Amino acid sequence: MLARGKFVVKRPQQRVNELVSGGLGEHFDSGQGHLMKEWVALGTNEENWIELAKEAYTFVKPGKR
Repeated sequence: MLARGKFVVKRPQQRVNELVSGGLGEHFDSGQGHLMKEWVALGTNEENWIELAKEAYTFVKPGKR
């Protein structure tokens, strides 16, 4: 999804932490004042979006969790 100009995807918490520590994204805040552990907000570097969207789809795909 797009939220506040950032591409936001659901990933396992460990992967989110990897993306954040690698400087590719930031923890997503839904606007309720707390960070969501399994969601990452990515900046405008669109070259990573397709790969991360595929990862996210695999993560949330029924029967895969």
